[in-house]
Amino acid sequence: MSVPKRCNRCILPNSCDLIPFDSDGTCKLCKAVQTEDPPLQPTTAPVISLEEHIDRIRQKGKGRKYDCVVGVSGGRDSTYLLSLLVNRHQLRCLAVYYRTPFTSETIDTNIRRIVSRLGVDFEEIQLSQEYHKKVARKMVLLWKKKAHRLIINLACAPCKLLNREMYKIARKHKAPTIIYGTNIYEAVQIAPGISKKQTVVRGGAQVASVSRKIKSMFSLIASGAKLLIEFPVLVRYLWLGFKSSIMYISPHTLYLSLRYPGIKTFNYFYDGRWDEADCEKTLNELGWQRPPGCNTSWKADCSFDEIKNKMLHQTIGITYADAFFSNMVRAGVISRQEAIQRIETEGKISEQRLQEVQDILELDAQFWD
Repeated sequence: MSVPKRCNRCILPNSCDLIPFDSDGTCKLCKAVQTEDPPLQPTTAPVISLEEHIDRIRQKGKGRKYDCVVGVSGGRDSTYLLSLLVNRHQLRCLAVYYRTPFTSETIDTNIRRIVSRLGVDFEEIQLSQEYHKKVARKMVLLWKKKAHRLIINLACAPCKLLNREMYKIARKHKAPTIIYGTNIYEAVQIAPGISKKQTVVRGGAQVASVSRKIKSMFSLIASGAKLLIEFPVLVRYLWLGFKSSIMYISPHTLYLSLRYPGIKTFNYFYDGRWDEADCEKTLNELGWQRPPGCNTSWKADCSFDEIKNKMLHQTIGITYADAFFSNMVRAGVISRQEAIQRIETEGKISEQRLQEVQDILELDAQFWD
């Protein structure tokens, strides 16, 4: 079997059937951002600086127990974010955590120890791990019968409910702001024509107009209807699918903004620069540990990522690592050569972690045969 060629500007493989390549070997995503200077950065200069925005969060939090609620998974970026908010900005944070069925002991220990070390209050989200595992297993088995990329997304549907839980906890504690640690390079792009021009980074949030949100909502409904026709068995997961793809697919949905009008969201690394070197340095200082068998610190908090990448690669010829490193190349954060070197190690699926997920989901040893 021939090895797929990679884009001559980023490192996306031409095996991805969702992304056309020009005759010169350049993917459409690189063509789409070719006129943007710099790519994958805010479309305009921020209205206010990061420090000014943090000060506004601090002012809103006056007289309340917490300035903000912060989602933490025990992984790399959310741990780094929490440290920055506490040590650099001196915000009073409530750390909120959900242990999924795919959270390792190492990651669970990381977050509990580091939250204690930072002196941050801590609250766990109580969702059913058994239900989460049941949904993931059902979708993986369904994908095995007929590979479809939307089925892969549905395997992670229970995690979308965390966006709702974050708002509920913020309201319970009267915290005016929820802060997220997703960096802009994780805006994974696996379809042609997607570029920063489709959204505006404002105040740390990817902001779309109401009309765009409504249009996106109906597009998702149409995709869901087609999927239901193709997989009638999904009718038993119809309500979960609606909630995860329409109501809670992101912290910025129309439903959540209307349901919780007094609570604002802020994506720190959309206004503040995500510095990978400083991130790794901070993790070392905090004593953060990578789980056994994990090839990278990125997405180390969820072992299900291993099976998801394997399914994605077999279905559409790409992994999230391909998209992540390609985004970093387009943004000028790393060179194409460095991305190629890193994908060879960090982009590899960990067989040890893959086996752990198969054991959790009770999949037989011949599942991939």
